[in-house]
Amino acid sequence: EAIGGEGFAVVAVPEERAGHRLVLAAKSPADEVLSHYNTGRPGFERIHEVVTVGDIPRSPLGKVLRKELRDQICENTSDA
Repeated sequence: EAIGGEGFAVVAVPEERAGHRLVLAAKSPADEVLSHYNTGRPGFERIHEVVTVGDIPRSPLGKVLRKELRDQICENTSDA
C-alpha cells in the first residue's frame, strides 16, 4: 500500500550495522503516517526515525530529489 503527500518522503540513509535504515522526512509532525506505514511490516521495512526538515527538495516535475534529501538528512544527523 502506497502512502504519499506533499509534506513528507521516505528515504534510505546509510547505516553501518544494517547497511541502511528508512527515515521519514517530514515538514510537520507525522506520527499518524509513521504508525500507518509501520503497521504489519517486518522490522527491515519499518521506518526507524522521523526527521523534521524545512523543505523537501523536488524536481520541476514534482518528484522528490531523494539524493539531495538523503544528503540533507545525513548532514543534520552528523551535526547532532
